[in-house]
Amino acid sequence: MIDKLLATARAEYQRVVMATICAAIIAACALVATLFVAVAVFVWMSDHYGTVPAALAMAAFFAMVALIAWGVTAYNASVAREREKERLAEEKREREEAAKNAPPAWLDPALLTSLLPIGLQAARVAVRHRGLLLALISSAALGWGALREARKPPAGEAAEQPAE
Repeated sequence: MIDKLLATARAEYQRVVMATICAAIIAACALVATLFVAVAVFVWMSDHYGTVPAALAMAAFFAMVALIAWGVTAYNASVAREREKERLAEEKREREEAAKNAPPAWLDPALLTSLLPIGLQAARVAVRHRGLLLALISSAALGWGALREARKPPAGEAAEQPAE
């Protein structure tokens, strides 16, 4: 099983190495061929138009090729940046969706282990100082009751009916 897998990987590696070598040879030959064509065009132009105009024309041609290559590179970089922005936006949406669907933080078991010692210490203080605990609970109850009373309409007036 492993031998088969290793043989497949070895064959794939050899294929990739061979393809890389062949691609390098093709690129080198294409470059040499392009240079010979450029020299031939330069010789022909220098015979018909002179050496300086031929050199300027060849320089302009290669400058245009360089500008076109630069433009293609800039365009590809722009497309890659846009794709990266879209990917980041998608990841952000996924994180927000996951956060929206996640259980509340107070249900996290890790929170229990970190808050348990604090809760135990608070319980010890509350047991030790029952008067403080009673004052805290009674003030919370009085505040809650005061808020409920503030929301109720006066006894003689009827509550407004909602518009239909």
